[in-house]
Amino acid sequence: MIDRWIFIFVNRAATWNSLVYNLLKEILAKLQKEQPWIELEFIELDNLKQVGMVPGLEVEKLPALLINNEQVTAGSLPSKKQIITWIASEGGNNVEYNK
Repeated sequence: MIDRWIFIFVNRAATWNSLVYNLLKEILAKLQKEQPWIELEFIELDNLKQVGMVPGLEVEKLPALLINNEQVTAGSLPSKKQIITWIASEGGNNVEYNK
């Protein structure tokens, strides 16, 4: 079964947001290579008024993560431990992790 992970960000000129966004994309691209059953999508909104256009997004705090159209974070990024827990619960039990 393929898991669909969608990260939603607001496009801001702030350097911090750009750095975090690019770092997260890099980390998740590596994760996807190790876990081929994870499908990644990044949605970058131009402004907060577009939040209502994202199916499954219930709490309008960004950044947000949806897994299989269910919101699992709001206003924060998941920790490494959270990501490992989600992967393990979705069938990645035979995968070794660098903790």
